Amino acid sequence: MATNYRPVSLTSHLCKVFEKIVRDQVVEFLEVNGLKDSQHGFRKGSSCLTNTPLFLDKVTRSVDQGHDVDIVFLDLAKHSTRCHTQNYWKNYKN
Repeated sequence: MATNYRPVSLTSHLCKVFEKIVRDQVVEFLEVNGLKDSQHGFRKGSSCLTNTPLFLDKVTRSVDQGHDVDIVFLDLAKHSTRCHTQNYWKNYKN
């Protein structure tokens, strides 16, 4: 068995260029027609770090105005690796 090898890319350069063109078109369409300003994370100039102060400001303003505020945080990052999917779907169907 070879100990010194270089991995081979299975995706051609043409496919990668096409994927980038399609992605750019979809993102541009969503920026103009579908995304709210409160959606962060994958947009240019926005991230989880830019969302946090905006969220905190909105919550603080609501509390200052006397409104009730409920916050629920969900961390589903490892959800699919921590449960048995067969049992999950069986329980979900019932």
